[in-house]
Amino acid sequence: MRQDGYLDIKEENIKIEYNVKISRSRYIYLRFKPDLKLEVVVPYYSPKNAEAIVKEKSSWIRKKYKELLQRKKIFDGKMLLVDGEYYTVTHNFSDRKEITLTNNLLIVETNEQNIIPIIKSWMRMRTEAYLKANLPLFAEKLGVKFTCFKVRDVCRWGYCNKRRELFFSLQLSSLSNELKDYILLHELLHLIEFNHSKKFHKLIEKYCPDRKRLEKSLNQVTTIRRGKNCI
Repeated sequence: MRQDGYLDIKEENIKIEYNVKISRSRYIYLRFKPDLKLEVVVPYYSPKNAEAIVKEKSSWIRKKYKELLQRKKIFDGKMLLVDGEYYTVTHNFSDRKEITLTNNLLIVETNEQNIIPIIKSWMRMRTEAYLKANLPLFAEKLGVKFTCFKVRDVCRWGYCNKRRELFFSLQLSSLSNELKDYILLHELLHLIEFNHSKKFHKLIEKYCPDRKRLEKSLNQVTTIRRGKNCI
């Protein structure tokens, strides 16, 4: 039975909404979604109900929620993250459709009221250019081969399939070079070890001993979601 509800932290005036998912999983686990709603996954035959689980884990939930509030938004309607740095977005109404970076400004020229499509198109172009220049170099260094790569409008930074196709988010262009490089390395190593097994973690630590710091930095970035202007 679902038992959705709220965790009310009165001393800090915080109310965290949670949704319950009954699962065939053997384990209880909690995860925050991009909209900061908490999902509580409970096995069918768990002796604990969601309310008890949330109460028991309230310290961790509160800590994690505060961390997520500090995330960097790729686009908040005023600022856009480009190569790890923020630029103030200026919209100039024009028949041209182009974007220019100058000093700390990102100038969007379009006669459309909604500038998200042109921003995403520009991000796609920059991401594709980065991948064309760097992906073959990384693959050669690691001794792996991929069939092709594609840039998509997705929130996941990257993923691959068993046909050795690589897929990357167009929002890769927002990240610093070291984070971009880490995502390329991560996905290419999946062509050697497809899942997140212990063998994969040993493999990635061999090539990137600093992976935990980089993964933490990635988790602090909030992507632009499909179908929405920003989050």
